Amino acid sequence: MITIGADVGKYKTKIKWRGGIQSHLSSVSTFRELRGEIPLDDQNMIIEYENQKFFVGDLADREGQNYLNSPDWHKSNTVTLINLFAAVSRIPSTDFSIVVGNPFGINTPKERERLKSMIVGTKHFKVNHKDYRVTIHNVGVAPEGMAAYYSVPLHNDLNILDFGSSTIHAIAIRNRRLTDSRSHTFDFGFESLVDTDYRSIMQGIKFKLEKKWGDFNKRIMLIGGMASEMDAFVKEQYPNSQITIHHNQHFANALGMYEMGKVAYERAN
Repeated sequence: MITIGADVGKYKTKIKWRGGIQSHLSSVSTFRELRGEIPLDDQNMIIEYENQKFFVGDLADREGQNYLNSPDWHKSNTVTLINLFAAVSRIPSTDFSIVVGNPFGINTPKERERLKSMIVGTKHFKVNHKDYRVTIHNVGVAPEGMAAYYSVPLHNDLNILDFGSSTIHAIAIRNRRLTDSRSHTFDFGFESLVDTDYRSIMQGIKFKLEKKWGDFNKRIMLIGGMASEMDAFVKEQYPNSQITIHHNQHFANALGMYEMGKVAYERAN
């Protein structure tokens, strides 16, 4: 049984398992016949599932026309499932436990159950014309942003800013636990921004978090694809805070999900 931490982002799908880390573009489009040779590899994929064919990854990004990717936050959809198939096809096993991320702002019990029921069970699919039959025995769902804490749980109290492509999560960890009332998901990300004035964006984030993080702002960890670009602007808004960028900002959530999965599924067996 292989444990996987799976961060299926709008831009990239990031995976952590005991063999290391891997990623691919999350783009998924319907299949169409192409003239000429199609280069197929672990970044350029044709996936077949339930009598449908899809372009996935770089191939979808380059040749796709009808995209399944949606600006909506929800992960309980075909795009998530197809990207998980792409990921597990690269891992030498047929039995998996998976912890997958979900945006904090919609991480309700109902949404978690929808995500779990979609993923769990035995799945038969093809990747680049090769047959796969895998069984996903266990599925955990972790709020994005919060998951990263478990990759480096050094402090009892910590704030996390997760700068993603479709959402920005502001997560408050108090006493080593997520505090719902002090956390927030901003319904925009860096792919959807028209205004690229990062200083103004961070000013708006700080204003929204004034009351939520009023109890504690000594330590803030930055994660996500834009963490490095936002570092200076976060420091401007929180000059008295210790600001750190996660040692692997792109894979921070996947790393934390993997650690959560090891505790939940490997130690339990």
